[in-house]
Amino acid sequence: MSVIYPKGADWRIWDLHIHTPKSIENNYGGDDDKVWEEFISKLEQLPEAVKVVGINDYYFIDGYEKVMDYKINKGRMSNLELILPVLEFRVDTFGTNNGKNFLKTNLHILFNVEMENYKAEVQDIKDEFISRVNLSRHHPTKALSRKSFVEASSDGTLQKGFEEHCPKTEEVFELIKGDRWREEVFLFLGFKEWVNTDKGNQVKPLKQNLYDNVDAIFTASKLEDIPKKQDTLSAFGTKSLFHSLDIHDLTTFDNYSCNTWIKADPTFEGLKQISHEPKRIKIQYNNPIHDNLKPYFSEIRIPESKIFEDKDVSFKKCDLSLNRDMVAIIGGRGTGKSLLLDSIAKTLNKTDFTKRVTKMNSLQDFEIVYSHEDSSLSEYYSGNSENNFLEYTHVSQSEVQSIVEDPKKLGQTIFGLLLLHSNTLTEGEEATISNINSEIKVLKDWFFTEDEEGNRINSNDYNSRLKSDYEKRIQSITNEKNRRLIEKYTENNKSNNISIKLKEETEELLKYIDETQTHINNKIKKLNENKFDITVDTIDLKSHVQSIEDLKNKIKDSLKNSSQENNQIEKEFREKGLEGDISTLLSKVKGFQDEIEKHDDKLKLNEKKRNELADYLSRRKKFSEYLKHRLDQQKDDIDKKWDELKSNPSWTKKQRKLIEKILDGINVYGEILFDEDKFYEVIEKCVNGVKFRTARANNESKIDKLKKFFNVRNERDYLKLISNEEIICLDLDKPYISLEMLLDYYPEFLSGDGESELISILYTSTEREKYLKVIPRVEYYGKKPGELSIGQRGTLFISLKLATDPFSNPFIFDQPEDDLDNKFIVDKLMPVLNDLKEYRQIIVVTHNANIVVNADADQVIVAHNDSESLSYISGSLENTFRVVNYDSESSETLTHQGIKEHVCEILEGGEDAFEKREKKYSLKSKQLFTKTNEETTVVNS
Repeated sequence: MSVIYPKGADWRIWDLHIHTPKSIENNYGGDDDKVWEEFISKLEQLPEAVKVVGINDYYFIDGYEKVMDYKINKGRMSNLELILPVLEFRVDTFGTNNGKNFLKTNLHILFNVEMENYKAEVQDIKDEFISRVNLSRHHPTKALSRKSFVEASSDGTLQKGFEEHCPKTEEVFELIKGDRWREEVFLFLGFKEWVNTDKGNQVKPLKQNLYDNVDAIFTASKLEDIPKKQDTLSAFGTKSLFHSLDIHDLTTFDNYSCNTWIKADPTFEGLKQISHEPKRIKIQYNNPIHDNLKPYFSEIRIPESKIFEDKDVSFKKCDLSLNRDMVAIIGGRGTGKSLLLDSIAKTLNKTDFTKRVTKMNSLQDFEIVYSHEDSSLSEYYSGNSENNFLEYTHVSQSEVQSIVEDPKKLGQTIFGLLLLHSNTLTEGEEATISNINSEIKVLKDWFFTEDEEGNRINSNDYNSRLKSDYEKRIQSITNEKNRRLIEKYTENNKSNNISIKLKEETEELLKYIDETQTHINNKIKKLNENKFDITVDTIDLKSHVQSIEDLKNKIKDSLKNSSQENNQIEKEFREKGLEGDISTLLSKVKGFQDEIEKHDDKLKLNEKKRNELADYLSRRKKFSEYLKHRLDQQKDDIDKKWDELKSNPSWTKKQRKLIEKILDGINVYGEILFDEDKFYEVIEKCVNGVKFRTARANNESKIDKLKKFFNVRNERDYLKLISNEEIICLDLDKPYISLEMLLDYYPEFLSGDGESELISILYTSTEREKYLKVIPRVEYYGKKPGELSIGQRGTLFISLKLATDPFSNPFIFDQPEDDLDNKFIVDKLMPVLNDLKEYRQIIVVTHNANIVVNADADQVIVAHNDSESLSYISGSLENTFRVVNYDSESSETLTHQGIKEHVCEILEGGEDAFEKREKKYSLKSKQLFTKTNEETTVVNS
C-alpha cells in the first residue's frame, strides 16, 4: 500500500542528478565491485536532509537497476526515502558554447518507479521507452542501445558513438508526450545548453518551444549565480530551477552540495507538485523552515473519550502530528471536523467561541503540543488554568456572521483588532474633571447655604448688610464726646484678638519643635550605634526656639499695653461721669465689633471662594478644549494605526506586498461620532418633565422641546455647551443662556437631582460615550459596512483579522465558506492563505475543495464518523492511491485510498479544483484512477 506521510508536505533535499559508475561518461575509475561499494557508501554518507536522489545516467537505466539492487536486496541506503531513475538524453537540438563549438541539448527524463516493484518497471522502461528510440536522425531504423552506439561509431567504440550520434529531438518528445508515458515522467532541461540555444536571440521560438515541453530546468551553477538564472527563466514562464552538482566522480562527494529543497512527500507525485505550486521548491543552503521561525501547534494527542455528557459521540484514540504551515481538516457532515477545533479551544480555555464548546466535557488527557519559535515545546492538558495565556487566533464556526450582522458590532470588533482603546480620556484625566466638578458643587453648595429664614448666609449681600448694621449700632450708642475713646477701645480689642491667636500659634509651634527635635535626636542616637565609626550630629533648634520666645514676649507686651490702654479708657469714662453704664456700653461695643469682624471674615472668605469657583469654572471650560484635542488625537491614532498596519517598517518587502494583497479595497479611518438621538435620550432623564410636556397643539414631542431648549445637534454644539457658551434657549424671545446660568438661576427646568445627573451626563466618560465617541470608520471598495452584504462584511472582517498580527501566532478558521463570498474565497482568500502560511500556521476546517487544493494545503486531515466514534487520518495533498474492490465493511475505512481521493470524494467539486489548478499552469489533467476487476491492488495515479 502507498506510504502516507501523516505530517504532510515537508522540506527535504532532492538531488536528482547523480551519475553512477555505469554512466557512459564518468570518472569513478571503473565499474567493478570495489568502485560500486565506494559509490554506495558515498550515497549513504549524504547529509541527513538529502532524502531523494535521482540516478541520472546517459540513455540507459542499468546504473539505477544496480543501485536498487543494493537498496532492496542488500538493505543499503536506508537514509534515502526515494530513489528515481533519470535518463539523460542528448538530443539533436544545438546551442553554442561561447561561440566555439556546439552543445547538444540535454533532456533529463525522470521516470515514476515504485521501488518495491523496480525490476518489472525498469524492464518496462527498457522495452517501452529506450528500445523505441532510434539512435539518430542518420540511423532511423537502428534502436538506441550500447551496441548501436558501438556499431555506428567511426572507431568502433562506445564513447565515440556516444559523441557522434544522438536521438532526434522531436522523436523523444513524441514518445514522452504519448499516452504511455505522459503521466509517468518528469522532464528536465539542462540550463547551460538551453540558454545557448538562442545565441543573439535569433531563434527564440525554438528556445521557447524547448522550455514549454519540459517540467523544470537543471543547473550545476554556484548558489550565488542562481538568482540571475531564475531571472532568465522568468522571461519564459514559471518553470522551476533545480540545483545539483551533476556528480560524475567520487571526489565531488567530498565537497558535496545540493541546494534543492522541495516541500512535498518523497514520491513522484510529490515532485509533480512543483509544477502546480512553484513555491514548493527553493534553492538555498539552509532548510527553508529556518527562513521564518514561528510558533505552531505541532501535535494533538486525542484520548479515547466521550465528548458530550448527553450524547454518545466520542473520540477514538489518535495522535495527530501537525504541519507547521497549512493544515486543512475535511470530512462529511457530523464527522467531527469542527469538534477537533472546538477541543483545542476547550483545552486552551477559549470557551467564549461557541455554546458548543461550553457544553463539551473536559477531555481528560487531551493534549496539545506547542512548538515555540526557538523550537522548545510546551504541553497543554485539558483543565489547566495556565492554558489561558497561549496566544493564537481562533475564528469559530459562524462567529463571523454573528459579528458582521450588526455594523456597529463590526466597528467595535475592528477597534479591538487595531488594538485601540475606546476611552477618550485616561483614568487620571477622568479623575481630574471629576474632582473639578466635585469642587464646583461643594463651592456652590456653600454659596447657596440658607438659614431657617431662607437667608443665604455666605452671600456678599447678606454679610455686607449685617456688617453695616453692626457698624450703625456702634455709632448709635456713641457721641462726639466718647466716639474717639470707643474707637480706640474697639481697635485695641481687635488687635488683642489677633495677638491672642498669634500667641496660641507660637505656643503650638514651640510644643511641636520640642517633640520633633526629641524624636529626631532619638533616631540619630540609634543610628550612631553603627559599626562604621561615622557619627551623625544631633540637631539643636535653640536659636529658633529663642526667636519664637522673643516673638511670644512681644505679643505679651502688646496684649499688656492694649489692656492698659483699655483700662485707661475705662478710667476716662468714669472721670466723665459715665461710671454706671461703662461696663454695659463697652460690652455692647465689643460684641458688635466681634460681629463686624465675623461678617468681614465671611466677606473675605466669600471673595476667596469666588476666586476658587472662577478658577474651577475656567478649568471646566478648558476641559472642552482638551476633550476636543483628545477626540482629534484618538481619531488621528486610528489613522496612524491603520497606516502602521499597512506598512510595518520591520516587515520585508515580500511581507508588505502580502499585506497590501490582504487589505486591497479596505480603508479604515477615525471619525468623531455624535449620536444626537442618544444624547437627548439620556438628557431626558434629568429634566423636569412638566416643563417639557408634549404639546398637543402643534404635536411637538418632549424630545423636540429638549432639542430646541439645549440646542445641541452635533459635537461642536456639545463642546459649546460644556465650555459655558450661551447656547441654551429658554425662550425664543429671550437671550440665550449658558450652562452655568441654567444651573444657578433656572433649576426649575431640572428634576430633583437633575443638576448632578446633567453634570454626570456631560462630563463623565461612561455617560458621554453613549452619545459621543471616536469610532473606526471602515470602507470596502468605497462602501460602508451597512451598505455591504453579509458575505462582504465577512470578507472585510476576515481580511482585517488576517492583517492584524499577521506574521506570528497560529490562525484557526472554522468553515470560512459559510460566511464569505465565494468570489473572495477564490480570488483572494486562497492566494492569501498560500502566502500567509509561510509566516504563521493556518488550520482550517472546510468543505470547499478550492481552499484545500488551490491554497495548497500542506497537510490534509480527513475526519470520519463510524457509529459516533470519530477518527482521523492525515497526509499530504499529493498522496494518491486507491484500493480496488475495497470492502466497505472493513474497519480500515479511512485508509482504503489516498488523501487526494478523499478530497475528491468528500469535497464537492474536488476533481474540478485539481483540474483548475493544472489548467492554471497549462498542464493537462490526468486520469486519477486505474481500476482492475481482479484481486485487491493499490494503483498509483
